[in-house]
Amino acid sequence: MSYSNGLLPSSSTTTSSQRGLPGVGFNLTGDGNYDIDGKRLTDVAEPKDNSDATTKLYVVTKNLQQDTAINSKAEKAAVILRDGTQSMKGNLNMENDSTKVKNKIFNLANGTDNDDAVNLAQLKSHTDSHQNNYHLLESFKFL
Repeated sequence: MSYSNGLLPSSSTTTSSQRGLPGVGFNLTGDGNYDIDGKRLTDVAEPKDNSDATTKLYVVTKNLQQDTAINSKAEKAAVILRDGTQSMKGNLNMENDSTKVKNKIFNLANGTDNDDAVNLAQLKSHTDSHQNNYHLLESFKFL
């Protein structure tokens, strides 16, 4: 069942509505939704509830406010973007000051350059291949 030109059926005949031009307006679909036939919806008020329609200006303004807040927090916290687009400019402290818990870096790839960090497996494989071939006691030290 479809109603056109923006008029809905009314149980009361005392209310009168002025009919729009033929073919201009909206249609109420059988499932209770509005079909405005690809036309723009203009002069929408600012939303009050989460399900309200809104204007493009409202969305753009809210996005800009959110971007500003995120950038402000990033500047204050000196965060590092995890996508690699930003380099670290200070020391990395892996201790959580409030609980004295030591944090770990994990899933670290094998180092390939002199300035790369190495994971424990790579370090062990290197040290295992350079064993104490002199069969000296652990307490012996070269001077």
